[in-house]
Amino acid sequence: MSIEQIRNTLSKLDNDVASLEKKLAELIKKEAEETKQIDKIQKNITNTTSYSTVQSKMRQIEGYKG
Repeated sequence: MSIEQIRNTLSKLDNDVASLEKKLAELIKKEAEETKQIDKIQKNITNTTSYSTVQSKMRQIEGYKG
């Protein structure tokens, strides 16, 4: 393997790592947003007295977890 081939391989791997790090950051952000929404809905449930509303909120939470 020539030096140029090694450099090209390293460059490709660097790009792959950068792409994966970006995807990871996006997934972490999405998870944080979903967790925030779940917390908001759960807090809302404690203020809700209607059984059907509680069921609706629980379905919303399952949508975020699913």
